[in-house]
Amino acid sequence: RAGPHAGETRQGCSTTQPPASATGAAGFIGRQLVLDLRGSGIPVRALLRPHHDGQDLEAAGAEILRGDAADRILLREASANCNVIYHLAAARGQKKLSQAEYCEQNTRLQDAVAEAALTNAARVIAASTVATMRGHPPLAAADAPPRPVSRYALSRSQNEQQLHETWKDQG
Repeated sequence: RAGPHAGETRQGCSTTQPPASATGAAGFIGRQLVLDLRGSGIPVRALLRPHHDGQDLEAAGAEILRGDAADRILLREASANCNVIYHLAAARGQKKLSQAEYCEQNTRLQDAVAEAALTNAARVIAASTVATMRGHPPLAAADAPPRPVSRYALSRSQNEQQLHETWKDQG
């Protein structure tokens, strides 16, 4: 679905607000998030890997940036003047990585996003698919801890908990 494009307005909604930035914008959650934000008239900078299709996101008015979400310079550019960064990118795919490799790659992604957020005074909203945590949000109540079902899921859970610990005192 296509929403208003940059410079256009929607009844009751102005696009003069700061853009949102989204890593992992070609993924299952990321694509829908970007389309929903654009459908609400919110400007979006969508970060995609070079080989991912983003025609529908571009048609909806998202600004497409291509590259690796662990690229700190690209992340700072993608989040410049943004008030929120939706962090959805993750190391995953057909290749089977070791636990250490998943953690290292996902930590690099998380650190790049955190640095960009600090540089641009933006909030970070990190998410994974609910299936990753077997129906539990990553920061579940103490009596219902996350139960990751794979090495990938464990790395995402650990990274999101690290991110929470790093930022909890900063609001």
